[in-house]
Amino acid sequence: MTIPSRPDPSRAFEADPFAEHGLLLPPGIVQPFELRFAPDDLHVIAYFQGHPAYEAVEAMIRRRHGQAALVRAILTRHDQTQIDHVNDEPACVEAQVLDGRRTVCRDVEVNEEGTSANPCLTVRFVSFANETVQLRLQAASRPDASRGGLTDPGGHAPTSSLPLMWRGKSCLAGSGTTVMIDEVAYDIEERIRSPLGFVGLNGFYTDTHQMGAMRASTRALEVMQEPARIGLGSTWIYARHDGSETHCVVTEMPSAEQVVVDTRCGQHSERVIAQIDGRCLRLMKVERLGPDGTGPGFALRFLAGHRFAMDVAGHHELVTGRFSSTRDAHRDMVIELLPQEPSWACARKVKVQIHRLGKNVKVTSSIG
Repeated sequence: MTIPSRPDPSRAFEADPFAEHGLLLPPGIVQPFELRFAPDDLHVIAYFQGHPAYEAVEAMIRRRHGQAALVRAILTRHDQTQIDHVNDEPACVEAQVLDGRRTVCRDVEVNEEGTSANPCLTVRFVSFANETVQLRLQAASRPDASRGGLTDPGGHAPTSSLPLMWRGKSCLAGSGTTVMIDEVAYDIEERIRSPLGFVGLNGFYTDTHQMGAMRASTRALEVMQEPARIGLGSTWIYARHDGSETHCVVTEMPSAEQVVVDTRCGQHSERVIAQIDGRCLRLMKVERLGPDGTGPGFALRFLAGHRFAMDVAGHHELVTGRFSSTRDAHRDMVIELLPQEPSWACARKVKVQIHRLGKNVKVTSSIG
């Protein structure tokens, strides 16, 4: 039997036969994945019939003390593509790197009515096509934690996102739920009708909705600074196409081999846990933190046996599968995440290609 030799550190980004866990990255790269985390207070969605272009409208709502709520309203077309409408300019700018999904900035009116036992919510906005859209969702019952858990996204946005949506308390939409587009009402089918008179429509009201997502994107970065030797205080600085910068700093060293890297770009922060491998990092965990810069948020972990797991808001291993890393004909690093559980995630393979030429780096992420 031939025992493979330890790879030359200068070629450390090639496949490592001794690796038991972790993802070995190329020099100068801290973490290449396009992660999002949205800890929203409410989520409402209704599926409707009869419109020539759309089949669903939904909204994710985050309350803010003394300010208007942050809202992402989504229209889903019949071909399953989606258009985001956000009322936050920085979020709109950030979304422009995302592929396969359009994002526009719009004012969104939100009106909360009813009671905790019988909530009702109205969302109104002008669409990307200048249509007036209104969703009024009347809950059919009190939101219930037993109806919480991980959401199956179905066929929505199959090539732009791998979403992990965790429902806290949820219930069906009830009678009184309406969808109007340009003042025309569209039918919402019954989902359930009991002999006792309970009626649930094809829509949902969720109290506490936490979503982590991997997104398709194309990012062009310039490496402004990278360490020749990795240790406490080591810093990577990347300039982005929009003029912003991402700063990654080693803030902790739990051991001589392990580092914690805190990353900041604009309003968002991430935390990376990795092993030092020469000038490279072996990625063990990356977590997109919440708006206040603390966890738990959306985490991607690389485990033994070339396996990975994804966690959201402290709920572990919601999606699991296998990963691989190779180099293509152009000697770019290609990372693939192949989800295996739950079954709906299997069709949303993640592929990340890292191309570096001098100080210029292009990271292309695709889904499906």
